Amino acid sequence: MKLCFRSALALTLAFAVCVQAAAQQRPPPVISSGWADVIRLKPGTLISLRVTGRTGQPRTVVSADEDTLAVSNSGVTEHVSRDDVQEIAYDVTRRGSAKGAIVGAAVGFGVGIFSAFLGRYSRGAWPVSVFVLAPIAGAGLGSMAGNHVDRIVLYRKASNEHD
Repeated sequence: MKLCFRSALALTLAFAVCVQAAAQQRPPPVISSGWADVIRLKPGTLISLRVTGRTGQPRTVVSADEDTLAVSNSGVTEHVSRDDVQEIAYDVTRRGSAKGAIVGAAVGFGVGIFSAFLGRYSRGAWPVSVFVLAPIAGAGLGSMAGNHVDRIVLYRKASNEHD
């Protein structure tokens, strides 16, 4: 019984890792390309700011208007011209996943059934493993695979804009 349960748990864990890897390969969505959304950013919002000639840097929004974005870095405020801003993004943390839990439970149930058909369980142990342990393990791992951080691109300078 220990061997089959370990096999079921290993297969469910492998599934959860694959789901997590697939979730991390998605490109960041662009929810806007207009500067109006930058102006609406609330002071104190943590962003990743990419300006001409530099990679994305973490900054805290101080204010924004039609021409300038004011950001803070370790208490020092810098004013960045709209023309120099290439991209503004922020992270959203998503916890758990009901869909991942359901899929994980189904996979766990399937692994439990598969193990039962292999005859690895003693007579009284297979119902507990198939209907309880494997689906619970699968649901937990599937839900955890749903934990991820999404990078949302709020503003990206249009390629036809002049530097």
